[in-house]
Amino acid sequence: MLTARVVAPARGVDATISAEAGRTLALLGPNGSGKSTLLAAIAGLVRPAAGAVTTGTRVLHDLDASRPVWRSPRERRVGLVTQGADLFPTMTVLDNVAFGPRSQGAPRADAREQSARWLDSMGLGGLADRRPASLSGGQHRQVAIARALASAPDVLALDEPFAGIDVEAASQLRTFVASFASDLTVILTTHDPLDVHLLAHDVAVLDHGSVVERGTVAEVLTRPRTGFAARMAGMMLLHGTVGPSGELVTDDGIRVAALAPHLSAGQSAVAALRPRAVRLAASGGIPDVIRTIEPRGDVVRVHGERLVADIDPASAAGLLPGASIAFDVPPVEVYAP
Repeated sequence: MLTARVVAPARGVDATISAEAGRTLALLGPNGSGKSTLLAAIAGLVRPAAGAVTTGTRVLHDLDASRPVWRSPRERRVGLVTQGADLFPTMTVLDNVAFGPRSQGAPRADAREQSARWLDSMGLGGLADRRPASLSGGQHRQVAIARALASAPDVLALDEPFAGIDVEAASQLRTFVASFASDLTVILTTHDPLDVHLLAHDVAVLDHGSVVERGTVAEVLTRPRTGFAARMAGMMLLHGTVGPSGELVTDDGIRVAALAPHLSAGQSAVAALRPRAVRLAASGGIPDVIRTIEPRGDVVRVHGERLVADIDPASAAGLLPGASIAFDVPPVEVYAP
Protein backbone atom coordinates (compact mmCIF):
# COMPACT_ATOMS: atom_id res chain seq x y z
CA MET A 1 0.00 0.00 0.00
CA LEU A 2 1.19 3.50 -0.87
CA THR A 3 0.63 6.35 1.56
CA ALA A 4 1.83 9.85 0.77
CA ARG A 5 1.63 13.29 2.31
CA VAL A 6 3.23 15.99 0.22
CA VAL A 7 3.66 19.53 1.52
CA ALA A 8 5.13 21.90 -1.05
CA PRO A 9 4.13 25.49 -0.14
CA ALA A 10 5.95 26.97 -3.14
CA ARG A 11 3.60 24.95 -5.38
CA GLY A 12 0.55 25.41 -3.17
CA VAL A 13 0.32 21.71 -2.33
CA ASP A 14 -0.58 20.06 0.98
CA ALA A 15 -2.19 16.74 0.07
CA THR A 16 -2.50 13.26 1.51
CA ILE A 17 -3.43 10.20 -0.55
CA SER A 18 -3.32 6.43 -0.20
CA ALA A 19 -3.56 3.64 -2.78
CA GLU A 20 -3.86 -0.07 -2.10
CA ALA A 21 -1.71 -2.66 -3.86
CA GLY A 22 -3.45 -4.08 -6.89
CA ARG A 23 -5.78 -1.09 -7.22
CA THR A 24 -5.69 1.96 -9.44
CA LEU A 25 -6.21 5.41 -7.94
CA ALA A 26 -7.33 8.19 -10.30
CA LEU A 27 -6.21 11.67 -9.30
CA LEU A 28 -8.66 14.23 -10.64
CA GLY A 29 -8.73 17.99 -10.51
CA PRO A 30 -8.39 21.12 -12.63
CA ASN A 31 -5.09 22.16 -14.16
CA GLY A 32 -2.78 23.54 -11.48
CA SER A 33 -4.47 21.64 -8.66
CA GLY A 34 -1.25 19.81 -7.72
CA LYS A 35 -1.67 16.39 -9.36
CA SER A 36 1.65 16.38 -11.23
CA THR A 37 3.53 17.76 -8.21
CA LEU A 38 2.13 14.92 -6.10
CA LEU A 39 3.34 12.29 -8.58
CA ALA A 40 6.75 13.92 -8.98
CA ALA A 41 7.23 13.99 -5.20
CA ILE A 42 6.27 10.31 -4.90
CA ALA A 43 8.81 9.50 -7.64
CA GLY A 44 11.50 11.58 -5.90
CA LEU A 45 11.84 14.15 -8.69
CA VAL A 46 10.53 16.98 -6.50
CA ARG A 47 11.67 17.38 -2.91
CA PRO A 48 8.79 18.85 -0.89
CA ALA A 49 9.16 20.89 2.28
CA ALA A 50 7.54 18.26 4.50
CA GLY A 51 5.65 15.00 4.48
CA ALA A 52 6.40 11.32 3.96
CA VAL A 53 5.87 8.60 1.35
CA THR A 54 5.81 4.88 2.13
CA THR A 55 5.12 1.74 0.12
CA GLY A 56 4.36 -1.16 2.41
CA THR A 57 7.14 -1.13 4.98
CA ARG A 58 9.56 0.85 2.76
CA VAL A 59 10.05 4.53 3.54
CA LEU A 60 10.72 6.43 0.32
CA HIS A 61 11.10 9.66 2.21
CA ASP A 62 10.19 11.06 5.59
CA LEU A 63 10.96 14.73 5.92
CA ASP A 64 9.11 15.02 9.23
CA ALA A 65 11.42 12.63 11.09
CA SER A 66 14.07 13.91 13.51
CA ARG A 67 16.60 12.46 11.06
CA PRO A 68 14.95 13.03 7.66
CA VAL A 69 14.99 10.17 5.14
CA TRP A 70 15.27 10.76 1.39
CA ARG A 71 15.71 8.00 -1.19
CA SER A 72 16.86 8.88 -4.68
CA PRO A 73 14.47 8.24 -7.59
CA ARG A 74 16.48 5.17 -8.61
CA GLU A 75 15.99 3.58 -5.15
CA ARG A 76 12.24 4.12 -4.93
CA ARG A 77 10.86 1.48 -7.31
CA VAL A 78 8.38 4.05 -8.64
CA GLY A 79 7.90 4.18 -12.40
CA LEU A 80 6.76 7.62 -13.60
CA VAL A 81 5.44 8.20 -17.12
CA THR A 82 4.52 11.73 -18.19
CA GLN A 83 3.29 13.40 -21.36
CA GLY A 84 6.79 14.70 -22.03
CA ALA A 85 9.71 13.29 -23.96
CA ASP A 86 10.38 10.44 -21.53
CA LEU A 87 12.62 8.46 -23.90
CA PHE A 88 16.32 9.05 -24.51
CA PRO A 89 16.48 10.33 -28.10
CA THR A 90 19.91 8.88 -28.90
CA MET A 91 19.05 5.34 -27.77
CA THR A 92 17.10 2.72 -29.66
CA VAL A 93 13.76 1.56 -28.32
CA LEU A 94 15.40 -1.65 -27.09
CA ASP A 95 18.07 0.23 -25.16
CA ASN A 96 15.54 2.71 -23.76
CA VAL A 97 13.56 -0.12 -22.20
CA ALA A 98 16.77 -1.83 -21.07
CA PHE A 99 17.80 1.33 -19.22
CA GLY A 100 15.72 0.40 -16.16
CA PRO A 101 17.30 -2.99 -15.52
CA ARG A 102 20.74 -1.57 -16.38
CA SER A 103 20.32 1.21 -13.78
CA GLN A 104 19.57 -1.48 -11.19
CA GLY A 105 22.82 -3.29 -11.95
CA ALA A 106 21.75 -5.91 -14.50
CA PRO A 107 24.46 -6.86 -17.04
CA ARG A 108 23.93 -5.29 -20.46
CA ALA A 109 23.03 -8.57 -22.17
CA ASP A 110 20.50 -9.50 -19.47
CA ALA A 111 18.94 -6.03 -19.56
CA ARG A 112 18.55 -6.16 -23.33
CA GLU A 113 17.00 -9.62 -23.08
CA GLN A 114 14.46 -8.34 -20.54
CA SER A 115 13.79 -5.36 -22.77
CA ALA A 116 13.09 -7.59 -25.75
CA ARG A 117 10.63 -9.65 -23.70
CA TRP A 118 8.73 -6.54 -22.62
CA LEU A 119 8.56 -5.23 -26.16
CA ASP A 120 7.35 -8.58 -27.49
CA SER A 121 4.69 -8.81 -24.77
CA MET A 122 3.35 -5.42 -25.85
CA GLY A 123 3.47 -6.22 -29.55
CA LEU A 124 6.28 -3.70 -30.05
CA GLY A 125 9.09 -6.08 -30.98
CA GLY A 126 9.26 -4.59 -34.47
CA LEU A 127 10.23 -1.22 -33.01
CA ALA A 128 13.31 -2.46 -31.13
CA ASP A 129 15.89 -0.92 -33.46
CA ARG A 130 14.08 2.36 -34.04
CA ARG A 131 14.83 5.72 -32.44
CA PRO A 132 12.18 7.64 -30.48
CA ALA A 133 11.94 10.38 -33.13
CA SER A 134 10.53 7.85 -35.60
CA LEU A 135 7.71 6.68 -33.31
CA SER A 136 4.10 7.81 -33.35
CA GLY A 137 2.69 9.43 -30.24
CA GLY A 138 0.97 6.23 -29.18
CA GLN A 139 4.09 4.11 -29.77
CA HIS A 140 6.22 6.60 -27.83
CA ARG A 141 3.87 6.38 -24.84
CA GLN A 142 3.76 2.58 -24.98
CA VAL A 143 7.54 2.35 -25.00
CA ALA A 144 7.75 4.80 -22.08
CA ILE A 145 5.41 2.57 -20.06
CA ALA A 146 7.39 -0.54 -21.06
CA ARG A 147 10.58 1.15 -19.83
CA ALA A 148 8.92 1.99 -16.51
CA LEU A 149 7.67 -1.58 -16.09
CA ALA A 150 11.03 -3.11 -16.99
CA SER A 151 12.38 -1.53 -13.79
CA ALA A 152 10.03 -3.80 -11.76
CA PRO A 153 8.35 -0.92 -9.88
CA ASP A 154 6.10 -1.30 -6.86
CA VAL A 155 4.18 1.79 -7.97
CA LEU A 156 3.42 2.98 -11.49
CA ALA A 157 2.55 6.69 -11.73
CA LEU A 158 0.93 7.73 -15.01
CA ASP A 159 0.54 11.47 -15.59
CA GLU A 160 -2.12 11.99 -18.31
CA PRO A 161 -0.85 8.90 -20.19
CA PHE A 162 -3.51 8.99 -22.91
CA ALA A 163 -3.44 12.72 -23.66
CA GLY A 164 -2.18 13.91 -27.02
CA ILE A 165 -2.47 10.57 -28.86
CA ASP A 166 -5.12 9.39 -31.30
CA VAL A 167 -8.26 7.57 -30.19
CA GLU A 168 -7.18 4.13 -31.45
CA ALA A 169 -3.75 4.35 -29.82
CA ALA A 170 -5.32 5.53 -26.55
CA SER A 171 -7.73 2.58 -26.62
CA GLN A 172 -4.87 0.10 -27.15
CA LEU A 173 -2.86 1.70 -24.36
CA ARG A 174 -5.79 1.53 -21.94
CA THR A 175 -6.15 -2.17 -22.68
CA PHE A 176 -2.46 -2.71 -21.99
CA VAL A 177 -2.51 -0.73 -18.74
CA ALA A 178 -5.55 -2.71 -17.56
CA SER A 179 -3.73 -5.99 -18.27
CA PHE A 180 -0.95 -5.40 -15.74
CA ALA A 181 -2.57 -2.98 -13.27
CA SER A 182 -3.77 -5.72 -10.90
CA ASP A 183 -0.15 -6.62 -10.10
CA LEU A 184 0.86 -3.09 -9.10
CA THR A 185 -0.25 0.01 -7.30
CA VAL A 186 -1.18 2.42 -10.10
CA ILE A 187 -1.77 6.16 -9.74
CA LEU A 188 -3.30 7.83 -12.77
CA THR A 189 -3.98 11.51 -13.45
CA THR A 190 -6.56 12.22 -16.11
CA HIS A 191 -9.26 14.61 -17.32
CA ASP A 192 -11.11 11.89 -19.23
CA PRO A 193 -14.08 10.17 -17.52
CA LEU A 194 -13.48 7.13 -19.75
CA ASP A 195 -10.10 6.53 -18.10
CA VAL A 196 -11.71 6.64 -14.68
CA HIS A 197 -14.53 4.24 -15.53
CA LEU A 198 -12.34 1.74 -17.41
CA LEU A 199 -9.23 1.69 -15.24
CA ALA A 200 -9.72 3.13 -11.76
CA HIS A 201 -11.03 1.61 -8.55
CA ASP A 202 -10.68 4.70 -6.38
CA VAL A 203 -10.72 8.46 -6.90
CA ALA A 204 -9.16 11.45 -5.14
CA VAL A 205 -10.13 14.94 -6.29
CA LEU A 206 -7.61 17.74 -5.78
CA ASP A 207 -8.31 21.46 -5.76
CA HIS A 208 -5.85 24.21 -4.87
CA GLY A 209 -3.31 21.61 -3.77
CA SER A 210 -5.52 19.67 -1.34
CA VAL A 211 -7.70 16.58 -1.56
CA VAL A 212 -11.31 17.76 -1.41
CA GLU A 213 -13.10 14.50 -2.21
CA ARG A 214 -12.19 10.83 -2.15
CA GLY A 215 -13.80 7.40 -2.39
CA THR A 216 -14.44 4.58 -4.81
CA VAL A 217 -15.27 5.45 -8.40
CA ALA A 218 -18.91 4.54 -7.81
CA GLU A 219 -19.14 6.69 -4.69
CA VAL A 220 -17.54 9.78 -6.19
CA LEU A 221 -19.07 9.72 -9.66
CA THR A 222 -22.54 8.66 -8.52
CA ARG A 223 -22.77 11.09 -5.60
CA PRO A 224 -20.21 13.81 -6.33
CA ARG A 225 -19.59 16.52 -3.76
CA THR A 226 -17.45 18.89 -5.83
CA GLY A 227 -18.17 20.64 -9.09
CA PHE A 228 -15.18 19.02 -10.79
CA ALA A 229 -16.28 15.48 -9.90
CA ALA A 230 -19.82 16.32 -11.02
CA ARG A 231 -18.56 17.52 -14.40
CA MET A 232 -16.46 14.36 -14.77
CA ALA A 233 -19.65 12.37 -14.16
CA GLY A 234 -21.59 14.45 -16.70
CA MET A 235 -23.75 15.99 -13.97
CA MET A 236 -24.48 19.40 -12.48
CA LEU A 237 -24.24 19.98 -8.75
CA LEU A 238 -26.87 21.84 -6.74
CA HIS A 239 -25.78 23.21 -3.35
CA GLY A 240 -28.24 24.31 -0.69
CA THR A 241 -30.11 23.33 2.44
CA VAL A 242 -33.01 21.04 3.21
CA GLY A 243 -36.23 23.04 3.42
CA PRO A 244 -39.05 22.61 5.95
CA SER A 245 -40.96 20.27 3.63
CA GLY A 246 -37.91 18.23 2.69
CA GLU A 247 -37.25 20.13 -0.53
CA LEU A 248 -33.77 21.32 -1.57
CA VAL A 249 -33.45 25.09 -1.36
CA THR A 250 -30.39 25.98 -3.42
CA ASP A 251 -27.99 28.77 -2.62
CA ASP A 252 -29.57 30.95 -5.31
CA GLY A 253 -33.13 30.31 -4.19
CA ILE A 254 -34.30 27.44 -6.41
CA ARG A 255 -36.71 25.06 -4.69
CA VAL A 256 -36.47 21.49 -5.96
CA ALA A 257 -38.52 18.52 -4.80
CA ALA A 258 -36.10 16.21 -3.04
CA LEU A 259 -35.61 12.84 -1.45
CA ALA A 260 -33.71 13.41 1.79
CA PRO A 261 -34.45 10.49 4.09
CA HIS A 262 -31.35 10.95 6.24
CA LEU A 263 -31.22 14.75 6.46
CA SER A 264 -33.17 17.20 8.58
CA ALA A 265 -34.56 20.61 7.73
CA GLY A 266 -31.86 23.26 7.78
CA GLN A 267 -28.99 20.88 7.06
CA SER A 268 -26.57 21.64 4.24
CA ALA A 269 -27.11 19.36 1.26
CA VAL A 270 -26.10 18.76 -2.33
CA ALA A 271 -27.74 16.98 -5.23
CA ALA A 272 -26.27 15.78 -8.52
CA LEU A 273 -28.51 16.06 -11.57
CA ARG A 274 -28.06 14.81 -15.10
CA PRO A 275 -28.98 17.25 -17.90
CA ARG A 276 -31.08 14.53 -19.56
CA ALA A 277 -33.37 14.57 -16.50
CA VAL A 278 -34.21 18.27 -16.92
CA ARG A 279 -37.10 19.27 -19.20
CA LEU A 280 -38.51 22.49 -20.57
CA ALA A 281 -41.48 23.60 -18.49
CA ALA A 282 -44.78 24.14 -20.29
CA SER A 283 -45.86 26.43 -17.46
CA GLY A 284 -44.43 27.40 -14.10
CA GLY A 285 -41.10 25.67 -13.50
CA ILE A 286 -37.78 27.18 -12.51
CA PRO A 287 -37.12 30.45 -14.36
CA ASP A 288 -33.81 30.81 -16.16
CA VAL A 289 -32.08 32.63 -19.02
CA ILE A 290 -30.41 30.80 -21.92
CA ARG A 291 -26.64 31.34 -22.13
CA THR A 292 -25.68 28.97 -24.94
CA ILE A 293 -27.18 26.22 -27.09
CA GLU A 294 -25.10 23.37 -28.51
CA PRO A 295 -25.88 20.19 -30.46
CA ARG A 296 -24.66 17.03 -28.71
CA GLY A 297 -25.38 13.97 -30.81
CA ASP A 298 -29.10 13.20 -30.70
CA VAL A 299 -29.91 15.99 -28.24
CA VAL A 300 -29.47 19.73 -27.92
CA ARG A 301 -27.85 21.00 -24.72
CA VAL A 302 -29.38 24.20 -23.40
CA HIS A 303 -27.16 26.01 -20.88
CA GLY A 304 -29.03 28.35 -18.60
CA GLU A 305 -27.67 30.65 -15.95
CA ARG A 306 -28.89 28.17 -13.31
CA LEU A 307 -29.49 24.80 -14.95
CA VAL A 308 -28.54 22.73 -17.99
CA ALA A 309 -30.91 20.52 -19.98
CA ASP A 310 -30.48 18.01 -22.80
CA ILE A 311 -33.63 18.16 -24.93
CA ASP A 312 -34.69 16.80 -28.30
CA PRO A 313 -34.02 19.01 -31.35
CA ALA A 314 -37.72 19.61 -32.02
CA SER A 315 -38.20 21.07 -28.54
CA ALA A 316 -35.15 23.28 -29.04
CA ALA A 317 -36.46 24.85 -32.25
CA GLY A 318 -36.73 28.61 -31.89
CA LEU A 319 -34.70 28.86 -28.69
CA LEU A 320 -32.07 31.63 -28.71
CA PRO A 321 -29.35 32.76 -26.28
CA GLY A 322 -30.61 35.52 -24.01
CA ALA A 323 -34.19 34.31 -24.06
CA SER A 324 -36.13 33.60 -20.87
CA ILE A 325 -36.94 29.96 -20.24
CA ALA A 326 -38.24 27.69 -17.49
CA PHE A 327 -37.12 24.20 -16.54
CA ASP A 328 -38.86 21.27 -14.88
CA VAL A 329 -36.63 19.26 -12.53
CA PRO A 330 -37.62 15.83 -11.19
CA PRO A 331 -37.29 15.06 -7.47
CA VAL A 332 -33.59 14.73 -6.66
CA GLU A 333 -31.73 12.67 -4.09
CA VAL A 334 -29.90 14.96 -1.71
CA TYR A 335 -27.00 14.06 0.54
CA ALA A 336 -24.55 15.71 2.88
CA PRO A 337 -21.78 17.72 1.20
